[in-house]
Amino acid sequence: MSNMLYACSILYRTKLPFFLVLNKADIVKPTFAIRWMTDFEAFEEALNEAKSSYMNDLTRSMSLVLDQFYEKLNYACVSSLTGEGMEDVMAVVEKCVEEYREEYRPMYEKVLKERQEETLNKMGELTVKEKVACEVGFDENYVAPTQKVHLGGIDEEDRE
Repeated sequence: MSNMLYACSILYRTKLPFFLVLNKADIVKPTFAIRWMTDFEAFEEALNEAKSSYMNDLTRSMSLVLDQFYEKLNYACVSSLTGEGMEDVMAVVEKCVEEYREEYRPMYEKVLKERQEETLNKMGELTVKEKVACEVGFDENYVAPTQKVHLGGIDEEDRE
C-alpha cells in the first residue's frame, strides 16, 4: 500500500502521464491490486484486515483521495518471463503519449509562454544602456538552450 502512496506522489509532483505496470503476472495474478484500485470498499476491507500501523492509518485517512487517483490510472499486467501482457504495455504507452500531447504539452507551452512574456516585460523595464549590453552578444544563428519548465511540487523543485 505504501507503493500506492508513492505512485500518487510521483504523479502529482511530475505532472506527466503515468501508468502502472504490475509485473510477475505469471507467478501471482495481480487481481487483488486491481480490485483495490477499482473498488473502494475492497481497499477499505484490506486496510481493516491489516494490523494498525502509521502507514495503514495514513492510507486509511487518504483512501478517498487514492480512490480518485486510481479511478483514471492506466495499468497493465505483464510477465517479463513469458512476455504475457506486453501488448497491453505498448497500448498503455501509446495512450499516455496521446494524453501528453493533448493535456500536458499545452500546459507546459502555456507556462513557457507566460515566462517568456514575463522576461520580455522585464526587458522593457531596462535602461537603454542595459538593453545595448544585452544585444552586444546577439547572434541570429544562436539557439538558446531549452528551458526547464517545472509546474509544481516541493519548494526545492519550484526554485529550479
